Amino acid sequence: MKKLLLLALAACIPFGIAMAQDPANFHAVYGNTDGSPISVGLDRDVDIPIWMSTDPTPGNPDTVSSMHMALMSDDLIITGRLGGAFVPAIAGHWDDISFLAVDDHTTDPAVPVGFHSQSIFGVAYLTDPPDAAYWIYTLGAWYQLGTYKVHTANDPALIGTTPCPFSQGHNTANGSPWWGMADGVRSVAPTTSYGCLYFSPNAAPTWVTLDHTVDVYGGVPFSFTVAGADADLANTLTITGPGGIVAIGTGGTVTGTYTGTVAASTDLVFTLFDGTDYAATSLTIHVNVLAVGGLIIGNPDGSCIYGYPGGDVWVRIFYNTDIYCGGFDLITGTDPTALTLTDFYYTGRVNDGDEFNQHIVAPYGVPGTDKWVWIANMNDGVYTPPAPPTLEPILWLKYHISPSIGIGALVNLFFVTTGPDSYTYNTTSDSTGYDFIHPPLAFGGVGCVNVISPNYFKGDPNMNGIYYEIADDVLVARRLIHGVSDTWIWTINLPVQEAAADLNNNGFADIADLVRFINITVGAVPMPPHPKTDANAVDAYVSFKDGNVAINSAVEVGGALVRIAHTGEIGVPVVANGMDMLYEDANGVLSVVVFSKTAQRIPAGTQTLFTVEGNGTVSEASAADANGELLISRVGAPVPTDFVVSNNYPNPFNAQTRINFALPTASDVTINIYSITGQVVETLKGSYEAGNQSVIWDASNVASGVYFAKVSTGSNSQTLKMTLLK
Repeated sequence: MKKLLLLALAACIPFGIAMAQDPANFHAVYGNTDGSPISVGLDRDVDIPIWMSTDPTPGNPDTVSSMHMALMSDDLIITGRLGGAFVPAIAGHWDDISFLAVDDHTTDPAVPVGFHSQSIFGVAYLTDPPDAAYWIYTLGAWYQLGTYKVHTANDPALIGTTPCPFSQGHNTANGSPWWGMADGVRSVAPTTSYGCLYFSPNAAPTWVTLDHTVDVYGGVPFSFTVAGADADLANTLTITGPGGIVAIGTGGTVTGTYTGTVAASTDLVFTLFDGTDYAATSLTIHVNVLAVGGLIIGNPDGSCIYGYPGGDVWVRIFYNTDIYCGGFDLITGTDPTALTLTDFYYTGRVNDGDEFNQHIVAPYGVPGTDKWVWIANMNDGVYTPPAPPTLEPILWLKYHISPSIGIGALVNLFFVTTGPDSYTYNTTSDSTGYDFIHPPLAFGGVGCVNVISPNYFKGDPNMNGIYYEIADDVLVARRLIHGVSDTWIWTINLPVQEAAADLNNNGFADIADLVRFINITVGAVPMPPHPKTDANAVDAYVSFKDGNVAINSAVEVGGALVRIAHTGEIGVPVVANGMDMLYEDANGVLSVVVFSKTAQRIPAGTQTLFTVEGNGTVSEASAADANGELLISRVGAPVPTDFVVSNNYPNPFNAQTRINFALPTASDVTINIYSITGQVVETLKGSYEAGNQSVIWDASNVASGVYFAKVSTGSNSQTLKMTLLK
């Protein structure tokens, strides 16, 4: 019934909605938002991203709640139109949205011969209740609706070329593309840009990692790194292994970490694919399961435990056996000048030490040694079960590392094997008490602690061994809100965790670190992060006026931290530009962190960060660009000292580019666009306040080529070169 209703709506909506909105304020992009081509191969399925942005005017209410989007493609380059996919927020919450049947000249005369068109038709609200939270409202930020899936031609002549096969499509029932507003009355035909495809001529990708063998222990988690390379930097490299994708990367190399467990020796096969016409290449890693039995001190794979000077480490003792254990008598040792035992506990495998346990310090007078005795059942009328056969810890030992120990030191932990009555050292019993066992000591009965710099944990502030994961992002965001002195944030080791969160190495965690954490987590910035560029940081200005907190920057902004001191009541902040927000109002200070879980960017120029009712003064502000580079932040509106024209962005561009300029005083500005022959192709005029300003030039109606923009105000003028690629 819903599909029948959708088709009925498809027939009537284009004629029932008034086209009343300004298309220049609404944008759609099929491809990359920066205008760069998508690297593809011959005879391949390709996903074309679909991006949307709505009117950026602060406070405007225009929300998209229905749409018809049509993409036409050239049959010489695209041989298949395969529908596509929508992001979960749309697919799961719009009442109906789907890809319609493909049109050609026979089904729709508006589609030229030699082309095919496929449409998206969607309606957010067909049946009660309406779910307005998922209607599309971006205030100028880019929002990915989903992807079109197309199939490329198998024509060798395309290799090395960059054709642009896409254009505005058409559908018999719905006509040309339009977006319907939430009031059900108005609609807009968005300004649309169409991406190009680069058919890569590269050679096949190669593995950096070679076939080899990895020794592991059955049932124990292990990990190793695999890496590949490609001479064509534009290609997207994908490493796939058992269980799915291991890593995706661009720029010529890709590196990923595979983690898993196996019960028996096996071969793990990985593939490396560059997204072009070359077949994926394979890599085989042989996983060899070692026969481990007996007692283990430290990590069960024999690796060292990491610690840092002045910190603590927990050391496990394992007993790997195929029989039930009724008790043990162990003696452990270490260097007492490096490690000091401060705590311990018996694990659940040995009934938390019941029925009997004993700990003796320096049993034979040797510093750094400890004796551990456990008996499961004392025949006292209360039955306590023996330890089951498994590779699980039986003891946890906590050691404090000496603050004076040097970085790079290796401190051994070991089972003591010599001394009086050594025949009884490190022995166990079966559950009956009749079998007295000397189990083997794995790895020679030795474990180790590797003393490293606290910087080892950089990128892992929760110190769980997983770098740049969402829990790290959340922890850093909480740290910015609550401050470094809050002991409920850095609960493990305050100086080490603060250093781990300080990605830009300026001595403390800040908004730039949070932006970089998020961008690395979602894959928008490669790992490891880029170094901070203090000397070349771009100024950002944060101001608060009439309830509007705004930021002015010449570059896109990835996040900001703003604190507003107030004496009276202040409202709940409302974030803008499609960003996310955390806030806290305590002790007369409203702290607001603006960021994006999906690496959204606040456009350059003057933009609203958030709005809030009430009066106050900005007491602190910091901001970072979209790559997590900390900007030099100032409170107040910027007043440039000179007239300056900055490079347009993007450049080269497809259809639209932003021309940026700075005005020391309020001025009338004229921008003349010239062709390479000196002909004026368009003139843009306007009056602007002092500050960093920008104008978007829409070049949809001119041909590809080199153009010049002359920006003039009064007696001053500057010219920049722009390249239009369609």
